[in-house]
Amino acid sequence: MRPCSQSCKVRAYASQYLQELSKALVDDVVKVMDAPPDKALM
Repeated sequence: MRPCSQSCKVRAYASQYLQELSKALVDDVVKVMDAPPDKALM
């Protein structure tokens, strides 16, 4: 296996960041969809 270049590391970091961001977004959407209609969300 060849060593990872700086570009490779940046892409790996960006991929991890986008995965975490999308998980947080899905979690927020699920929270909103599961909330009762009369309850304030924030």
